[in-house]
Amino acid sequence: MIPFPKFCPEERQKRRLVFRNFTCLYKSQCDGTGKSIITMYRKPYTIYNNDLWWSDARDALDYGVDFDFSKTFTEQFAALVLAVPKYATHNLNSENSQYTNMTANSKNCYLMSGCINNEDCAYGHIVWYSEDLYDCAYTKTSQDSFQCVDCFHINKVAYANDSQYCAECFFLYRCAGCTNCFGCVGLSNRQYCIFNKQHTKEEYDAYIASLNLADPAVIKNIQSQMDPLLHKMLRPMDDITESERAVGDYLIQSKDVLGFDIVESEKVRYGYTIGKFIDSQDVCFS
Repeated sequence: MIPFPKFCPEERQKRRLVFRNFTCLYKSQCDGTGKSIITMYRKPYTIYNNDLWWSDARDALDYGVDFDFSKTFTEQFAALVLAVPKYATHNLNSENSQYTNMTANSKNCYLMSGCINNEDCAYGHIVWYSEDLYDCAYTKTSQDSFQCVDCFHINKVAYANDSQYCAECFFLYRCAGCTNCFGCVGLSNRQYCIFNKQHTKEEYDAYIASLNLADPAVIKNIQSQMDPLLHKMLRPMDDITESERAVGDYLIQSKDVLGFDIVESEKVRYGYTIGKFIDSQDVCFS
């Protein structure tokens, strides 16, 4: 039987993640081939390129040493950690994505961390099951979008936060099921709205055509126009979607969970940024 933990959930998480380098990449040399590599580790670690690390060309038992009772366990374990080669980046089954870390099953991605099942994405963090996303974070099952945070099921959306099931929109906050909306806050299932006011298709198209969204001053002005709407909006206590008996924030399609950023999971306690977990505790980034 697993003993009960002695530390609180926050302290347990600190100890689990103290080793983790998520977003910093360094240029180094493979200690097995001498070739230049991109890696999440810095010397004095021994680092191999990923292909060599996963191959049968090495055996971790070759680094074994006898225990020295004149030294502490931690001294000897630290030396072993430095001696045994580490893979350059945590990058599994990915193609043309060497400048990414904590990545799996992705293709043509660049400077992404926490990238799972993506294609043609860049400059993102915790982006899953998506295509053509740029400068997005915590965004899932989405396409062709830019500067979006905490969104899912969006398509051709730019500058959005906390929105889902939206398409061809700009500057959204907490919107759902919207199409062709601009600068809107808290709307659901609406079309051709500008700053929460209804317009015709012709009026909407003319307004969009008049904007130069490549100008930072225009972007700043749009955001300032949204401020009154943001101040008036009533915000929910938490962000929980299609979930039962769920406590935390950013919980999606889950049941009997306690934690943050959990998707399609059941019976989970103290989980953080996980998907498709069952009967688990103290899990994160998985």
